[in-house]
Amino acid sequence: MIGTTAADDPFSQVAASFAVTDAGTIGSATTSDTNGVLSLVVPAAAVAAFNAPVLVSNRSTTTGVLGSFAVSDSRVLTQEGWILSADVADFVNAADGSVIGASQLGLAPQLVSTDATGVSLVTAQTAGSATYPMNLAVAAPAQTVGTTVLNAGLTFVAPPEKSVGTYRSTLSLTLVSQ
Repeated sequence: MIGTTAADDPFSQVAASFAVTDAGTIGSATTSDTNGVLSLVVPAAAVAAFNAPVLVSNRSTTTGVLGSFAVSDSRVLTQEGWILSADVADFVNAADGSVIGASQLGLAPQLVSTDATGVSLVTAQTAGSATYPMNLAVAAPAQTVGTTVLNAGLTFVAPPEKSVGTYRSTLSLTLVSQ
């Protein structure tokens, strides 16, 4: 195998070898015990970017994007597939302790690019009725070697009874092998 890592470094590795006998048949095959790795690559200073809020049906609504991140799967032997999920903490106003539930953040998975097959996005969550944790994307076993770049559209709807202020939350991504 010859390729490039997620960091654009070239690599070369023997994944399997076999011998052709004098009779023209393939003799015993051997495989390397190096499987590869599954990794989630998120920029170090990743912060979701939101647009200015607007009133939609008398509710303060803002949209934005999570920012691109990548799932890199180089597990050439096992090709187990993976599941990427997101969890969102409640939004807290540090000034007065007001809390807005995580359900107010809608999250819509987006596929930016992939060189893997068998990757599918999960249905978007709607702001106001979102439930977390949620799956963002799933990669089918035996098909997913490669790098998949994802993003997510965000929609936040503030309940009108909550105090005005700056609310903060944490969105966590979890990548697990199937």
